[in-house]
Amino acid sequence: MSDDRSSASTTCTDDSDVDCLLTTLRDELPNSLPVYHCVKNAFNGSWGTISDIKTDLSMSVADLTVLCHVPTLIPTVPGQKESFLYTNALDPDIIRTFLRQPGMVDWQAATHCFLLTFDPKKQESLPNAVIECVTARGYQLNQEGRCRMCVYSPTHKVKPSKSKLPKGLKTGKLNATHVQYVTAGWKFSTPYAVSTLLRNIEVFPSAAIFNEVDSLPVSWAMLKAHGGIGLEHTLPEYRKKSIEKVVLRELIEQVQQSGDTPYVLIEEENDPAFKAYKKLGFVDEAKCVLMWLKFNKRT
Repeated sequence: MSDDRSSASTTCTDDSDVDCLLTTLRDELPNSLPVYHCVKNAFNGSWGTISDIKTDLSMSVADLTVLCHVPTLIPTVPGQKESFLYTNALDPDIIRTFLRQPGMVDWQAATHCFLLTFDPKKQESLPNAVIECVTARGYQLNQEGRCRMCVYSPTHKVKPSKSKLPKGLKTGKLNATHVQYVTAGWKFSTPYAVSTLLRNIEVFPSAAIFNEVDSLPVSWAMLKAHGGIGLEHTLPEYRKKSIEKVVLRELIEQVQQSGDTPYVLIEEENDPAFKAYKKLGFVDEAKCVLMWLKFNKRT
């Protein structure tokens, strides 16, 4: 990304474009973490393709803006377009101009869900700029919320773990045969989410605790397409045994071994989850939040 690009492009067209984009996004970590992982996963073919990445290659690094579409072949909700949006820009007009470019957004979709990462102090006007652009195209905002971005810090002081697995349990990883359990345990699950979760299990790291008798999972967590830890669930009868900590530590270790930074997005009002992750060594990145904005097409 540089100031000497003379022609704009709304889609990364080759590996050199993506490699340049990844290098730039890597320099902006941790704020760019969700979009960085979406781009990286599209680049290596694990989730989507580079055609899912929309950017303006003529932009300077200071105004870099990237939109990553979740592949429509595996929707969580039928007819919904899910897109992660990241920008370095402080001027909301940069976002407005970006979203209005031809081919940037599919304005025929019945539902749009934009997931925007931004600095709440320096970029507080960006969500309103997104809302303005989308509602102007015939959509109505019907749901919004915020998440804290919490990043694992190896230097953060953490009390030594005393968590041990109760007798009859063992650690392992999820596989395709476990998708029904993951689907049932996810609070945002729909009948359309099965294929998404199956693909998630097949391509991303996971950690789980299994019952040794029937080898069925009783607690699990995994990475999602945006690189964050998610889909955590423990069966009710196995809660309050601290096995969730064992699962998360196993997953953290896998992420670190791959050279990536473990992080998690936690809904702002979910203080118990925030406190639990803090005890594991995660710190709140106050300069970055994720906001989701869900729109329905007006009828």
